[in-house]
Amino acid sequence: MKAKSLVLLVLTVGAVAMAFYVRANGASDPVGDAIAETSAEQRALPTFIELGSDRCMSCKAMQPVLEKLRKEHKEQLKVRFIDVWDHPAEGERYGVTSIPTQILLDSNGVELVRHTGFWSGDAIKEAFASHGSPLDGPPSRTP
Repeated sequence: MKAKSLVLLVLTVGAVAMAFYVRANGASDPVGDAIAETSAEQRALPTFIELGSDRCMSCKAMQPVLEKLRKEHKEQLKVRFIDVWDHPAEGERYGVTSIPTQILLDSNGVELVRHTGFWSGDAIKEAFASHGSPLDGPPSRTP
C-alpha cells in the first residue's frame, strides 16, 4: 500500500512540475483549435481569442469569421478558439461571464479590447487598427 501511495505522489509532483515548466517556457495552452507552427508564429504577433462553445449559436456564427481571419492574416495575427464549456478553467482565467467573448491582445500579450457577442471581421480589423496593430497590407496567401 505504501508503494502505491509513493508512486501516486511521485506522478502527481511530476505532473505539476511539468505544468509549471510548460507554462514558464511559453508553450501554448493545450486547449482550443490546434494552430500549426509557422515562421510567423515564431515572432510576437497580436492575438485574437474567441472564448465560446461549439454548441452556442452565436459562437457558431463566429466560426467563419475566425477562419477568414486565420487565412487572410496568418502572417499578422494569431487566432485562437477556446471552448469554455469543455475547458471551464480557461473561461475563469479570462473572466468570461457570457459567450461568445472575444479578446484582442497586442504582440506583448496586453489586452486591448474585450467584446461580447457576434463581431464582424471588419469590426475586428478596425479594433486592432485603432489600437496600433493594423492588419493592413495584402492578406496572406495560402498555398
